[in-house]
Amino acid sequence: MATPRPLRQAMACYYGAVTLVDDQVGKIVGALESSGLLEDSIVAFCFDHGKLLGAFGMMTKSIDEYPMLYDDGLRGPMTIRSPEGRSCSYRRRAG
Repeated sequence: MATPRPLRQAMACYYGAVTLVDDQVGKIVGALESSGLLEDSIVAFCFDHGKLLGAFGMMTKSIDEYPMLYDDGLRGPMTIRSPEGRSCSYRRRAG
């Protein structure tokens, strides 16, 4: 397992990347809105996997020599905004 400092650094980098993506998605939505296309657009956002960030003593979803496929590293949210302005978020919970 990572020591506290490397784990904090990895989490800071991950949250920084999440913030960057959020800002960029906001720019796309803003451009659609300012061009008058937002009400005719479906905006969907998802990603391919999560991060373990220290859960189960691991930092990523798998290690080449020892593949470990935990839900924390495999599942991520998906958000969709419909033209009617309704939004929907889905994340499957374990159990």
